Order: sequence, then C-alpha cells, then structure tokens
Amino acid sequence: MPYQKPLVILRSNDNCFLDIIRACGRCGIETISVIFSWDGATWKSEKSSYLKNIVRITNPAENEQLAVQELCALGQRLLEKYGERLLVISSSDTNLYFMQKNFETFSPYFLQMGHSSFDKSCMRELRKDSAAELLKQGNVEIPLSYPVLSASDVTPTVDNMRYPCVYKPILKDLTGSFQKTHAGKKAVECTSKTELREKLLQELKNGYKLIVQEKIMFQSLEDEVSCYMYVNGKGNIQAISGQHKILEHPHPYGTGVVSVPFMDEEFIRIAHNIAKAYKWRGFLGIEFMRNKKNGKWTVIEINLRPWISVNFQASLGFNYLKMLYDDFYGETTDEIRVMDSSFCAVYRINLTMLVQKVMADCDNAHITMERIKTGIKNNLGQMIFSYYIYNDEEPGLAEKEDLIQKYPQQQQIIEEIYDLIQENNRIIAHKTNGFD
Repeated sequence: MPYQKPLVILRSNDNCFLDIIRACGRCGIETISVIFSWDGATWKSEKSSYLKNIVRITNPAENEQLAVQELCALGQRLLEKYGERLLVISSSDTNLYFMQKNFETFSPYFLQMGHSSFDKSCMRELRKDSAAELLKQGNVEIPLSYPVLSASDVTPTVDNMRYPCVYKPILKDLTGSFQKTHAGKKAVECTSKTELREKLLQELKNGYKLIVQEKIMFQSLEDEVSCYMYVNGKGNIQAISGQHKILEHPHPYGTGVVSVPFMDEEFIRIAHNIAKAYKWRGFLGIEFMRNKKNGKWTVIEINLRPWISVNFQASLGFNYLKMLYDDFYGETTDEIRVMDSSFCAVYRINLTMLVQKVMADCDNAHITMERIKTGIKNNLGQMIFSYYIYNDEEPGLAEKEDLIQKYPQQQQIIEEIYDLIQENNRIIAHKTNGFD
C-alpha cells in the first residue's frame, strides 16, 4: 500500500530509535523525528540516512510543561497539514511515560497505539501493578507479585513473598531516577524478609511506588526469550516472532550481546491470552523465562513500545512498524505468521557490547579484537549488526571511529573487522531481501 502519511517518532534510546526509523525506512514509511538531548549524550542515529524531518523539543526531564507545549504545537501543525491525527511512537519507557502521563493533553493532536481506536490511554497496561492484575485475570503465568504503594503494604508483602525476590518501580519517571540511584540497575534483589523490609521502607521514603516479584530462576540463556507479536484491529494475532541471547554482558541478567531467532509453540497460546487480557491492538514485546521450578514459560515483563532489535526482526520479514501502519490505515490480514526454524541461522550482534564483553573476559585489547575478527570471519553472511548495516552504513562507521578512538593501538585490526562486516553485509543483504 502507498505510505502517504508519516509516523511521528520520539527519540530517547538511541539504538531503539535508530532501529525504528530503519524499520520504517526499509518499507518506505516516512517519519517525523522528534528529538531532544542532554549533557553527555551521543547519538549515532544522527548519522543515519533515515533521520529526516527533524523537530527539536525541550527535554521533558528538564522542563516537562514546555516540552508538552512544543509537542502540541507540532501536533497542531501536522493536523492542519494532513487533516487528521498522526500516530506517535515512543523509543523508550521514559518517552512512553511522558506520552501517557499527558495523554489527554496530546489526544487532540496525536493517536497512540494500544486500544481499538488508538484513542485511549494505556496507563493501566503501563503500570506494573495494574498490568499484573490484568495478566492474572487473563490466566497468564507471571511471578508472584505484590504492589507496595504505601507503608501499610510492606508487612503483608514481606510475609507472603517467596525469596529471593526483586523489586522495581511501578513506573519509570522522566529522569530515569531509579536506575541512576541504584547503580544502573532496573531492579533490586533481596534474599530475606529483613532485607526486603528495610529496603522497601527506605524506597517509600524516597518517593518510589514499587512492585515486588518472586525471582524466577532459569537454567540457561535459551530459557530467557524475547517474544514479539502484532495484534490487529480485529483482535487477531497477525505475526509472532522471537529471539534469545547466546551471549550477554554482564553475566548473569545482562543485556543481549549476541542473539538468535527462537520460537516455541507455547508462546502463541500465551500471546493470545495477553492480547485478550489487555484488549490490545498493536505490537507488544513479551519477556519470557522458563521457570526452573516447574518448567513453565513465565511472563516477566511486557513492553508497550518498540524494542532495540525491531529492525533485526524487520530484516527477517517481521516488520512490526509496517504491520502497525498497514493495520491502522486499513490493510490487514487474519492469517498468523509465525517465525520458524528457517530464520535461525542469523545472528544479531551489538559489536560495541561484544568488545566490552570480550574485554571483560580477557582484559587485553589485541586479543579481544583478534577473537572478534576470527568470529566474524567464520560466520560471514550469518550476522546482522546493530549499527553497521548494508543500507545505512554511517551509524556503523561512527561506531568504528568510537572504537578506534578508544583503542588507537588496534586501529588496523578494527579496520579489518569492519572490512569483514562489509563483506558480511553484502551477503546478508541478498539473503534477507527474500524476507521483506
């Protein structure tokens, strides 16, 4: 179908934003990039050939009211130009919280994915406490969970929780303050009643509302899966795919450095229950863990926004931004497309994080680069990289310059690594064109 109207994309997470505009660009969807920055931020996405129609607003974390005014002013201009409200997509949890917190103010100008008409707030699904209730009512397997909103919630939570457990904020605020004040951690683990009680009381004093969950133990990286689905306007799952980490940093419970496609038939049944419980329309990212205690797939978290591998999925033919656009503008299907084993010979690699991982293991820059060079050489045509891709090279070249600046003694071998990646990209471009 012709893509005559743009999607409005809010930038916050650089990698995720880059993947969003690439996934849109690869199928011809125009984007309007709403961007802001802060001290110390670097943006490889600014090198992308898909970064177009830039609109700058104030960082909501610095002046939320002004940012709201500026975004509404953009919305008014777009409403006058296109004669209808456009869809807006967030690239981070803080973006999404900003949009949902001010939903009624933005509603005259923008539509937001989630419910049947894209015209209803998704704050209930965004909050971890109310989301947990929806999932329990929908017979979705989740960890034992208790909200802690006030001091009166502490004792029953401590007494009834299973240990070890973790707690996290019910909502991420505009500044990401929880991670900043907890050494970058998204969640805090506790192993005893005494520890949990002390920490919860302190967190409440610091102004946080929390959810406490039993910590799900799993055996291997194959038991921790990110699953993605699209639910169309008829409430039917249109596509479902997934991936799991084969290398992470730090270990355990780190970010995926190398991932591969993966799917389990059980995900389809669970996804149907989630879609029904949420009454959802649009895409969702579901974090699964296979519980070591009972062997069941357990839903740990659900993301209501695109993820940092959304263009990797698009490269394999699961373009969730395209599905969203087509569904909203009237082109959809009742057939469900499921990722299968034919996709499994492709790796997603974040090269910058791979360098960090290998450096942490061997503490030698030359050995690190040699190992990575050998690994890439032995897997040509089987890799899709986070930044350096065949149809948008400049962010990858910026990544290369960052590595050279950090490891100047390794410049020659870094150049050789990127020559190999370029060769890989030529092969993978031919291979993945069949998926588009």
